[in-house]
Amino acid sequence: MSFIRHFQNLPIRNRMLVSYLTLFILALSLAGLGAHILLRITIENHIRDTFQSTTGTIHNLVRTAADVSIRNHLRTVVETNTHFLHTLHTEVMEGKLSSEDAKKQARSFFHNQPIGHTGYVYVLNSEGILQHHMDESLVGEDMSHFEFVGFQKKNKDGYIEYDWKNPGENETRPKALHMGYFEPWDWIVSASSYREEFRDLLRVEDFRKTIEDLKFGETGYAMLLDTEGELLIHPIYEPQNIEEWLDSEGIPIIRKILNTRQTTHYYSWQHPGEPAPREKVVLSAHIPELDLVVAATGYMEEFNRPLKNLGQTLAAGIFICILALIPLTVWLGRSITKPIESLVRTMQEAEKGDFSIRAPILAGEESGELARCFNHFMDYIQRGTNTLQREIAQRRESEEKARALARFPDENPNPVMRIRKNFTLDYMNRAAMEQLRGENLSIGKIIPAPWQNIVSTCMRTRECGSVEAEVADRIFLFTASPLSDGNAWYLYGHEITEKKAYERLLLLSDTVFENTIEGICITDADMKIERINPAFTAITGYGPEEVMGQNPRILKSDVHPPGFYKNVWTSLLERGEWSGEIWNRRKNGETYPQWLAITGIPDEKGKIIRYMAVFHDISELKTSKEALHFQTFYDALTGLANRRLLTEQLERSLSHAKYHKEKLAVFFLDIDNFKNVNDSLGHLTGDRILKEVARRLTFILQEDEILARFAGDKFILASPRIQNSQAAITIARRIRETLEKPFDLEEREYYASLSMGIAIFPDDGKNEEILIKNAETAMYRAKQTGKNTFTLFSPEMNAFAIYRMDMESQLRKALENNEFHLVYQPKVDLYSGKIIGAEALLRWQPASGPPVSPMTFIPIAEETGLILPIGSWVLEKAMQEAVIWKERGFHDLSIAINISPSQFQQQGLTAEIDALLKKTGLRPEQLELELTESIIMQDAEAAIATLSRFNRMGIRFAIDDFGTGYSSLSYLKRFPIQVLKIDKSFIQEIPANQDDASIVLSILSLAHNLGLKVVAEGVETEEQLAFLRCKNCDMIQGYLFSKPLLPEDFRYLIAQNTGLLPMNTG
Repeated sequence: MSFIRHFQNLPIRNRMLVSYLTLFILALSLAGLGAHILLRITIENHIRDTFQSTTGTIHNLVRTAADVSIRNHLRTVVETNTHFLHTLHTEVMEGKLSSEDAKKQARSFFHNQPIGHTGYVYVLNSEGILQHHMDESLVGEDMSHFEFVGFQKKNKDGYIEYDWKNPGENETRPKALHMGYFEPWDWIVSASSYREEFRDLLRVEDFRKTIEDLKFGETGYAMLLDTEGELLIHPIYEPQNIEEWLDSEGIPIIRKILNTRQTTHYYSWQHPGEPAPREKVVLSAHIPELDLVVAATGYMEEFNRPLKNLGQTLAAGIFICILALIPLTVWLGRSITKPIESLVRTMQEAEKGDFSIRAPILAGEESGELARCFNHFMDYIQRGTNTLQREIAQRRESEEKARALARFPDENPNPVMRIRKNFTLDYMNRAAMEQLRGENLSIGKIIPAPWQNIVSTCMRTRECGSVEAEVADRIFLFTASPLSDGNAWYLYGHEITEKKAYERLLLLSDTVFENTIEGICITDADMKIERINPAFTAITGYGPEEVMGQNPRILKSDVHPPGFYKNVWTSLLERGEWSGEIWNRRKNGETYPQWLAITGIPDEKGKIIRYMAVFHDISELKTSKEALHFQTFYDALTGLANRRLLTEQLERSLSHAKYHKEKLAVFFLDIDNFKNVNDSLGHLTGDRILKEVARRLTFILQEDEILARFAGDKFILASPRIQNSQAAITIARRIRETLEKPFDLEEREYYASLSMGIAIFPDDGKNEEILIKNAETAMYRAKQTGKNTFTLFSPEMNAFAIYRMDMESQLRKALENNEFHLVYQPKVDLYSGKIIGAEALLRWQPASGPPVSPMTFIPIAEETGLILPIGSWVLEKAMQEAVIWKERGFHDLSIAINISPSQFQQQGLTAEIDALLKKTGLRPEQLELELTESIIMQDAEAAIATLSRFNRMGIRFAIDDFGTGYSSLSYLKRFPIQVLKIDKSFIQEIPANQDDASIVLSILSLAHNLGLKVVAEGVETEEQLAFLRCKNCDMIQGYLFSKPLLPEDFRYLIAQNTGLLPMNTG
C-alpha cells in the first residue's frame, strides 16, 4: 500500500514514464527468458552428445591399442623363440650340438619366458601332442580334442582368441595366442596369455597424442586414468595419483568419478593462477576389460557463452528501446504538466523570500487566471516587507558586531592567552586550558620560564612572522599581538603537529626515492618523464637532463613484438597497473632484462594523473637461471647433453619414429683403454681427450642426430630415419674415421679409438632404456672382439649379459657361503735357496659348477664394489695363516697380499690393517702388500702419504707386474717401497728373446740402484732360473719351484724345504 501511495504522489509525467517502461520491460523479459531456456536445453544436449561421442572414441581407441599391443607382443615372443630354434638347429647341423641337447636348451629357453602374470610358451606337434608346457606333467598329452588346438594343427601360424577354464575355476576367461611353425622339428610354438592381463602390455604412448589433442570449447580436454586414481594421460599434468584431488568446495571429485565410473558430474575448480573458481562439467566412461576410466571435462562458461551472448543482446535491445521510449514519454508528460510546474516553481521561489518574482501568464490556458491572481498578491506583499527588512538588517548588523567581539577568544578553537608585560597570565580561553593542560599555567600567576622565552621571542619577531615551539609533545605555531594600551599581549597558538609529521614523511619519501637501488621513473598522464632517481641513471646510463620531458620509449629494445606493448597498455588502462619481465636498452645500446612494475597515480576523483615505474636489472638472475639450466641438462666438461636431456630427446625421437614408422639407430660409444690414460697420464689429460672426442663427434653430427655424454668415457649417439642396418654401419665408419687423426697433447701425440655397439629401433628395442642397454651389450661384445670396432646388437648377446648378471649374483653369495679359499705360492731366495715367504692368491669354488678363474670374477667384484668385503676377508685369512707358520717355528716367513684399487683408495685402510695385525698377532715386518703401478700413479702424492704411514708401522710394499704400466721415475724414487716384481710376460721367453732380456736387466739395474729387492714372477724353466741367478735377481716365484698350494700343502712344503728344488709339484 505504501508503494501505491508513493506512486500516486509522483508527478504525472513520472507516473506515465514508469508505467510505460514497466510494461515494455516485462514483455521483453518474458520473451528473452523463453529463448534463454530453449537455448540452454539445446546446449546441454550438445555437451552431453559431444562428451559421449568423445569418450566412446577414446574407449574404442584404447581397446584397439590393447588388441594391437597383445598381438604384436605375442608375435614378437613367438618370432624370438623360432629364431632361437633356428640357431640351435644350425648348431645341430654343424655338429656342435646333439639334437637332444638342442631341444633341452630350447625347452629351458621357453620355460624362462613368462608373459604377463600367468602367460607362457608351449609347443605342440602337427598331431596335437604337447612337446613343451610349463606343467611338465602334461608333456606328451594329446590335446587334439580342444577346438583351438584343431585350429593350430590346421593353420600352424597366426593369431587366435578363445575361452579357457582352468581346473578348479567356475567360469571361462578369454585368452589369446600367437603361434609359429618350426618345420625342422615339427614344432608349433605358441605364446598364450589371458586377455584380462592385456593392460600390462598396453602402451599409453601409442595414443597419448591423440587423446591430448582432443579439445572441448576453448580449454576443455580429455584424460585417461585407472581405477586406483593413477593419472595416465593428461594434457597438462604429469602421471601421478590424483584420487584425493579436491574441487574448490573440498569435494573429492576424482573419487566420485572412480566410484560411479560412468556418469556426469558438475563441480567447481580453481586453476593455479586464477583469482576465483569456475564451474566445470566432466563426463566419464569405464573400460571394464582394461579397468581404465576415460573422462572429458570443460568449463561451463565456455559452453554457456551463447547464452551469455543472448542475454547481452536482449539487455542491449531492452536498453535501446528504453532510450527511445524515455524521450517520447517525457515529451508527452511535459506538454501536460509544463504550465503547472512553472507556477509551482514560482511559488516555491516566493516561499524562500523572493517577493519580486512573478509567474508567467500563458494566454489561452486555464492556469493563466491563477497566475494573474498570484502576481497581484505578490505585489502587495513586496511593498509591505521591503521597509521592514531594511530596519531589521540594520539592527542585526550592529548586534552581530558586538557579539563577535565579545565571544572571539572563547570560541576560538586554538589556544589564546593574554599576558602582562611582567609575564603574569591574565586570561586563557577554553582551548588553551584543554590543549596546554599540564604546562603549569595559572591565571594571575607568572608563567614558567619556557613560556617566557616563547612570549619574548614572539614579541621580538612579531614584525617577521610566527614562532614554532614544541609543547607537551606537540608542535604549535605562536604569534603575538599587543593591546592598545601596550601593557599586555595576546598570544595566539595553532597546532601544526600533523603538518610537521607530513613534512617529515615527505622528506623520508624523498630520501628513499633518491637512495633506493631500484630505478624509479615518474611521468605525467601523457607519459612525459617528470622525475627519475639516481638508480635510474645507474641502470640505464641516462641522466636527468637527457630524459626530462621524453617518452620512456627511448628505452625500448625492439626485442618484444608490438602485441607485447599493447597488452601492457591494456593492463594499465583497465587495472591501472602492470608488472612483468621486459627487455630494455641502455644508453650504450646494450639490451638487458629487467623486472618492471608500472602503477597509475590517481587524483582525488580517481583520474590517473601520473604513472610511476619501478624496475631493477635482472641480468645476473637470468644468467644464473641459464647456468642452472645448463647444469641440469648438459655435461659440464664436454658441453654435450647429459643423461637427463638424452632421455627427453631420445623419447621424442622415438615417438616421431613410431608415428612415422621409421627406424632409429642408437650407438653406444666407449673410448678404448681410457682408464689406462687416466692412470698413466693423469685425469687432466683424460679430460682434454674427452673434450676433443666430444668436439670431433659434434663436428660430424647430422641434422636431428642426438649426441650425449652418458657416463665417464661413454657417449651415446642417436641417428633417426635410417633405412637399414647398412646405413647404421656407414654412420659407425664415419664416427671411427673422425678419431683416426692423433690427439695433440702438447708433449706427445695420442691415438684414441672407440668400441661401438649399435641397436636399431624397433628391431632391438621399443623404448630408450632397452635400446641403450642393448647397444651397451653390443659395445662390450665389440671390446671382446678386439676393440676399435663396432658390433650390431643381436638377441644372442643377451645370453652373455645374463651370464654376467648371474656371475654377479653368485659372487654376492659366495662370501657368506664360504666358497672362497686362499692358496699360497712360495717365494724363494736365489742366494740361499730357501723359502722366505709366499703370495696369497684368491680362488673361488662355487657350491655347484667348476671353479671360476680370478681373471673372470675379480673385474666383476671390482666394478660392483664387492672387492671391498672380499679384500678384507683375504687380509684377515692370510694374516691368520702367517701366524700359524710363526707358531710352527717359521718366524721369518713373510706373507704378500694383493691390494685392489678400491681398497687402496678407501678411507680407513690403515686403521683396518692395524686392527687386523692386533687381532691376529702378526708382526708388521711379516706383512708385504702388493700394488700395481696404475694404482699408486692415480694420485701419486696421496699414494706417497699412504705408503709412508704403512712404512712407519713396519709394513713393506711391493710394486706388482712392474713394467706393464706407466711409472714416472721421479715418483718411483720417492715411493717408500721395498720390492719390485717383474711381470711374468717379460720372463716367459728369456733368455732367447733379447728384447725381454734387456728389459729384465734394466729393471734389475734400476731396482738395485734404488736399493730395492726384485722378485721375478712366472719362472718355469732351468734356463730362466740360470739367467736370473746370473743377473743377481734376488727372489723368484713360479711353477719351476711350486704351483700355488693349499694351506696344508704349503705348511708341509716349508717343513721339508732344505734348498731350491727345480721341480714342478703341479
